[in-house]
Amino acid sequence: MDRTSFDNLPYEVQTMVISHLTQFELASCIRVCKAWNKMTLPFLWRHIRDPPPTYKIDDSNDDDDDDNDIYNFNNFNYDEYNKPRYDHHDTMGVKACARSGALEKNGHLVESIDIETSMFFLDSFLTGCPPTFPRLTSLSIDGAEYGDGSEYVNDESEKDLAQLLDRCSAGLRLFSFSPRLEIFEWTHRDREGYKIGDKTVEALIKHAATLEVVRFGDLEVFGCAIRGIPRPEIPRTPIIQEKVRSGTRQESLDLQRQVYTKLARFTKLRELKLSTQLDEMTNAYRKISKRRVWQYDCLSMTLESGLDVLKDLQNLRIVELWYLDNGIYNAEEKEWVQKNWPKQQQQQEQQQQQQQQQQQQQQQQQQQQQQQQ
Repeated sequence: MDRTSFDNLPYEVQTMVISHLTQFELASCIRVCKAWNKMTLPFLWRHIRDPPPTYKIDDSNDDDDDDNDIYNFNNFNYDEYNKPRYDHHDTMGVKACARSGALEKNGHLVESIDIETSMFFLDSFLTGCPPTFPRLTSLSIDGAEYGDGSEYVNDESEKDLAQLLDRCSAGLRLFSFSPRLEIFEWTHRDREGYKIGDKTVEALIKHAATLEVVRFGDLEVFGCAIRGIPRPEIPRTPIIQEKVRSGTRQESLDLQRQVYTKLARFTKLRELKLSTQLDEMTNAYRKISKRRVWQYDCLSMTLESGLDVLKDLQNLRIVELWYLDNGIYNAEEKEWVQKNWPKQQQQQEQQQQQQQQQQQQQQQQQQQQQQQQ
């Protein structure tokens, strides 16, 4: 029987075979001929990731008696030392593709990007990207951190991340962000590491219709004002009419349970901050603007709405719900918090003890001053 050549196979079979090739094998196939190049190029660019192929010394033919040869710099072959050794898991380095211009040329074929980079260098990566990624539905960024933590660098890096999200015109289905410091913060930034800000969140919200998976690593701090939730149980007074989102009771419960389910995945959370931040305002201004910033389209934080989904967040110490219309302080919910968030309860008790001690110290100081007078 004559052997069937690859070229004689049906197109469906050819693509099935090609889909199982490694990146290194695909890179070899595109050099065979124009027909193979046309067929394999989309598979070569479908999934690209960092880090690029690992670099190893091929010591398979080494003789044990020559172990010190590496220190003979006159005979040392640097090209051979730096020669990449590809294996099944090797893929194309994203940043290298961007620098060479290949990513900008073939970006329309990319469906997923997995990049490991400092946020400080994200702008240089963007210069080698196409204006849009029409097929990109999966974006993973690992190891993100700032170069020096300065406020200028922080703002510029966040603009770069938001710009990258905006270029994903197909609509992301998966977004994974794993900073070296595992913190997601809506408002505050400091010199300890990268915290996602409002520009990034706004860019990410544009993909809400298509997003199925959002990962932020092993988060310990989550801060975000979650808005846009229907709360039909809130009376529609003229003052708050514009702040309450319309929707049925079932729509509200379904949406809140979806949010709780997402939050429940952050099992290592120590701090959960869902409130609007007014830290920079004076106390006098807070009193004036309290009605203005009070949120009525937020999570109700009641057992009826699905709060019990968060029962596994056993490490929670701080829960901030300032200016939120919520039911966490109802009798049934308070009992639930004591049972399921014991560390948060301990934190509150410690804070109360500290406040009592401070009050006692102030009273003692006042008494001493009065006695001296």
